[in-house]
Amino acid sequence: MKLAIAILLVLIVVTFASADILSVKNNSVEIRDSSNPYIAQVVLVVPQNYPLSLVEEDGEYYKVSDFMGREGWVKKADIGPGQTVVVKVSRGNIRKGPGTGHHLLFRAKRGVAFRVLERKDDWLKVEHESRRIGWISRNLVWGEG
Repeated sequence: MKLAIAILLVLIVVTFASADILSVKNNSVEIRDSSNPYIAQVVLVVPQNYPLSLVEEDGEYYKVSDFMGREGWVKKADIGPGQTVVVKVSRGNIRKGPGTGHHLLFRAKRGVAFRVLERKDDWLKVEHESRRIGWISRNLVWGEG
């Protein structure tokens, strides 16, 4: 019995650790409460480059969740693989280089999405949809893909 519980716990951890991260391809995407287009209601609208974790599939739709655990359904055509992150803290510092010793360029609020351009240790070089580029600590973001 203890062995079965241990195996189940390992499977749960591996499942969550290997969750597929997808990214919004279009300017914005509506996340709906159902995969049925005739009854679905919009529950959330997310911007381009917003990372989403794949939960399940149903025909032309993916069930996804975001960094806050909010779930819903999106058309498969609207999202795809991509290296993106979203700020998960109240404000994230975007710096000129990878490290706290580099000049602060700007701050991004919680929920702001970025495309990942490069990685260096625990830092990500990111680009905002406004074309602003800088470095942010991996500890401040969720996603990647």
